[in-house]
Amino acid sequence: MRSNYAHLILPDLAIYETHRSGYIPVKNVQDFWRRYPLSTVQDYIIALQPDTVDKEKMKVNSQLSEFSVQFIRTLIAIL
Repeated sequence: MRSNYAHLILPDLAIYETHRSGYIPVKNVQDFWRRYPLSTVQDYIIALQPDTVDKEKMKVNSQLSEFSVQFIRTLIAIL
């Protein structure tokens, strides 16, 4: 897959993952909280707010994109 399209499929893979056999949602939640302390989660969520978003910086910020996918994966696991 081309790397310039990889960011488009990552959220879909987070949803697809829930249908795999052996899926353990608790593991996703635990991994998320091990990787992102509460203060870091707060900083990323503030960075994602529409009034603070610099569209050009968001396109190249791989950390923010990775956090977003991990956050979606965790929300799916909780719900």
